[in-house]
Amino acid sequence: IPVLFLDSLKDKPTSQLLSKLNEDNNIGLSREEITELVTYIHGYPPSAFFAINQARSYGKDLLMSDKSSLVQFSSKKFIGYLKEKLLNNDLSTFLSVLAVFSPLPLQVLSAINNDNKLTHKILYNLIDNSLITTDTYNNYKISAPIKRAVNDLYKFPDTEILQKVIASLKLYIDDAEDEKKLDLSRVLFRMGSWLNDEDSINKGITFRSDYIKMLEQAYHQREYDKAISYGFDAIKEAPTNPRARSYLVRSLIQIEKWEPAKQQIKAMYEFAEKRDIYYLEGFLERKQGNIQNAIDAFKESEKNGRKSPDIKRELAHCYLLNEEFSLADKYIIEAMEREPDNNHVVDMAAKISIMQKNESEALKRLNILKALDDSEYYYLRSSTYHFTFGRYNEAIISAKKAINMASGNFFSARVQYIKSLIKDKQFLVALAELNQLDVDFKKSRHDVRYALRCSYFMEQSEYKDAYIQANKMIDKSSK
Repeated sequence: IPVLFLDSLKDKPTSQLLSKLNEDNNIGLSREEITELVTYIHGYPPSAFFAINQARSYGKDLLMSDKSSLVQFSSKKFIGYLKEKLLNNDLSTFLSVLAVFSPLPLQVLSAINNDNKLTHKILYNLIDNSLITTDTYNNYKISAPIKRAVNDLYKFPDTEILQKVIASLKLYIDDAEDEKKLDLSRVLFRMGSWLNDEDSINKGITFRSDYIKMLEQAYHQREYDKAISYGFDAIKEAPTNPRARSYLVRSLIQIEKWEPAKQQIKAMYEFAEKRDIYYLEGFLERKQGNIQNAIDAFKESEKNGRKSPDIKRELAHCYLLNEEFSLADKYIIEAMEREPDNNHVVDMAAKISIMQKNESEALKRLNILKALDDSEYYYLRSSTYHFTFGRYNEAIISAKKAINMASGNFFSARVQYIKSLIKDKQFLVALAELNQLDVDFKKSRHDVRYALRCSYFMEQSEYKDAYIQANKMIDKSSK
């Protein structure tokens, strides 16, 4: 069968497609709103049609206030495609590098495995399956529509691999023609920033958008210290960019930097939408353990126009923490009715069923989650499921798999692993993991770590030591 390769649309034709669909369907999107949506379409025409259908069904304000449905739409489509292709480790390594650091030339990509023949074979395979493409200068880049799916499905590239790539890239840029250097120098800057390579940072070039890209990338990799550093760089370049400020605030909250987070939220009152400010305030309050304050903030966000599934999920989470199960069910069902294939929503639904000890419903929701998102998050939730019903060995296996699929900074999975080891009476292993957790997270998550040690001693009937650990716990909202 003849095959015609079609590259993803550039920004201008994507904007033109959205404008035509907007006009034909009388949606009323402004030029600025269309420009904003282009970023989320990633040159994938079905996403443009999906965006217009969302606006027609739910209103343009709801679409613009939460674009996660657009990301979910394309990501889920391509995750299925990637799984169907059953890519081996060599192919997935090349894809994972290009998903975060595109474009790169052939000579640089060859450094990944030091085997030119194998590199050629891999690139032919990836191009034949429409997973990568070439730019004007014959550098290779990820096909834009599948970028998010690759990030969701595969690990972030190993540091060892990136060290090989960056060394080769520096040499290549030194000898490259001037017109080829711009995009490659931007990649060099981003990779150098990730690896803390000062020479590459100095040799590289950065645009304002690069800081925001690095900020989001670090946040999703749970590298919150890096995200904060990039975030402050980003808001220096773009002080009124709500996206940059939002990721900075969330990064600060994740490592319990409450006061700096509050200061950044306060600054947002000058330029951001109230619904987004209230949402971040709710996120801050929940993380501090002030659940009723979080509920109030999330409801204010909802009143001010944030009607997306994420607000329903957050409210469900808060009511779950308050053990108000009927309200938790109410909100998570509303979220699932809106987006039944949103893995974050299904994950929260499974968590609610697990905490209610409804084993059959929990298993049903877990199976849906596995079909949607067979990632570290599924295995973390699978571990909590087995743990709740007393299957501690299965809980250990699932938690360990979650850690291996993610990285050492997946705090929740490591906590779940230690909890399972303690209940399974594997005290020596649990103690070693506890000690390492203290080293890796010495500046944050104090109460969780003290609570784990308390459980460790309680399980061995060492009540005096447990009491000492319990007394170390503090009110997080006072920090």
